[in-house]
Amino acid sequence: QKPFRLPVQWVNRPNLDFRGFAGLVSSGSIRRGATVRVLPSGKTSSVTRIVTLDGDLEEAVAGQSVTLCFADEIDCSRGDVIAATDSPPEVADQFEATLVW
Repeated sequence: QKPFRLPVQWVNRPNLDFRGFAGLVSSGSIRRGATVRVLPSGKTSSVTRIVTLDGDLEEAVAGQSVTLCFADEIDCSRGDVIAATDSPPEVADQFEATLVW
């Protein structure tokens, strides 16, 4: 059981009445009504809809491509990660590496 992670691949905004965040669930699962955190901003919201081509789902699991809709208008864009609030991934703006030429 890995924690929920969904890297945002596309912000779906076909009109003013719909705003969703599309991507592949890379690990874990998410249910409608669950609270999520968007990283790196750290903003939280709850999932109002899990949209797929075949209709809305109650739960999405790893390996499924879905669009998540939030209860709040929070800033989320391509490249952000949507994660479970109780187990967010670490966020850093630095790293260390050794390069061999």
